[in-house]
Amino acid sequence: MENEVDVLVVSSRIENKRTLLRTLEGLPVNTFSASTVFQALEFLATHPLAVVFCEERLPDGSYRDLLESAPNSPQTNRFVVVQCTGEWEEYLEALRLGAAEVLRVPLQAPDIDIALFHAMRQGRENQAMAAEA
Repeated sequence: MENEVDVLVVSSRIENKRTLLRTLEGLPVNTFSASTVFQALEFLATHPLAVVFCEERLPDGSYRDLLESAPNSPQTNRFVVVQCTGEWEEYLEALRLGAAEVLRVPLQAPDIDIALFHAMRQGRENQAMAAEA
């Protein structure tokens, strides 16, 4: 990651939000945060983002609602789902719905770094494919 990128953290659990923001703080990213699907959608409507870290469940919906309603495609906003339940079926569903990566709670800084790197790499690959088409 050469240049700073914009990242949105969507979390209603303070411990998850704190861990994500603290870890991202040392990286070349501009971080923003939201606590609900509604807040995240409002932000996404006016700000192009590189990566969205989103908890699987929020007070007004879930990451699924955000993936389906986000104004940009998953190729523009790469999603990393933060999974609190850790069920294998839910992990696979998140990937099938377009998540670039899925993290399990408790969050660990190295896992967050890897997920961000993976999402950014996926984004560059998607942009390259779109340019070729």
